Amino acid sequence: MAGFGVTTEAATISCGGSPPKATVEEVKAAQTASASDSEVGNLFDSAKAGNKPAVQRLKVLANAGNADAQNCLGVMYYLGKGVPKDEVQSVYWNRKAAEQGHAGAQFSFYYSYYLGKGVPRDVVKAYMWSNLAAANGNNEARLKREELEKQMTREQIAEAQRLSREWKPQK
Repeated sequence: MAGFGVTTEAATISCGGSPPKATVEEVKAAQTASASDSEVGNLFDSAKAGNKPAVQRLKVLANAGNADAQNCLGVMYYLGKGVPKDEVQSVYWNRKAAEQGHAGAQFSFYYSYYLGKGVPRDVVKAYMWSNLAAANGNNEARLKREELEKQMTREQIAEAQRLSREWKPQK
């Protein structure tokens, strides 16, 4: 899948798709609950710029279980782009995508738990989510996991690794 990201003060948050803009007509033409990576990327760009039909389309896709759309909404709510800034909504949508195995959402969840944004700060869960994202190919998550290990006890690392091993996607 192609990807692009949004840079914040903490990290680059990735969202699936490619960066071209979607027109209102393209958004309205998309009537099904499925979408290609590039459509989600187009919707993400339009939605974060304030295009209300694009936001609505992302919500339809997200509610239908599209992990890319769920992750995009999570990023948008985190940044307050195209929707009001809302850490609880960000966590809600990122959790849905992360639980499906979406590496970008798993990495976003690492930050939520590490920083205590929308959830209580928890280094064990932060490690677990960075470990899962790294296992799904997110190199930045691997680097953050290594940094996090330096702040944790052996017992905390062992617990986080156990949680990672036991974790199963919720498709």
